[in-house]
Amino acid sequence: MADYIMWKVDFIAYIGGGTGADGLAVAFYHDLGVSSPGWTLGVSGIPGYFIEIDTWKNDWDPLAHHIALMEYSADTAPLHVFAQGLNIRGKWLYVSVTFIREVVTDIIAQGKLTLIVWDNADLVNKEPAGNVIVNETITASFSMDYKYLGFGASTGAATDDHILDWVKVEGYTAVVGGELELGPTTLISLENENNIGDIIAVLLASAITLYLVFTIKSKL
Repeated sequence: MADYIMWKVDFIAYIGGGTGADGLAVAFYHDLGVSSPGWTLGVSGIPGYFIEIDTWKNDWDPLAHHIALMEYSADTAPLHVFAQGLNIRGKWLYVSVTFIREVVTDIIAQGKLTLIVWDNADLVNKEPAGNVIVNETITASFSMDYKYLGFGASTGAATDDHILDWVKVEGYTAVVGGELELGPTTLISLENENNIGDIIAVLLASAITLYLVFTIKSKL
């Protein structure tokens, strides 16, 4: 992911229908392997960063319903809390994550990470609806080795449905004439309200190999 001057991930998700746990995450990985046995939102154990939409209060968490940036493990304190105390269960959320690279070395890509979350989504037109409940930009750094994108979710003693309806990934590969150039876009259409457990194979074949899907262009 860090190879791109700018990348953007939009998705529509639903958490609810059960007793309330644990949440879902969009993750930016160093490796492809999945080592988590199922808890910690299904993303722990692999070097990387993830944005969690968390619906369960653990000892290290802020309030039960929170959205945060995490590193490597969901059972540690967040790097940054975007929002907490939100009413996020039982709603279709439209989530947009954007990273604009400003400084790059052989090791680190540093820039601005923007998260925008709406508390409703238009499932027909695949657009945000309702009210903006998170809109924040922070300075963030990603290793140039973090090439991959994935999603995860988990339950425990309490449970919920964790559903992805739609995912779109855009990568901007170069600046041409002062404008960002959009590379090929990965669009994952997950119709009929597929549960994350049912579509993980699609994500592994498509979204998580984002680095291989995009064509890197050398135009400057």
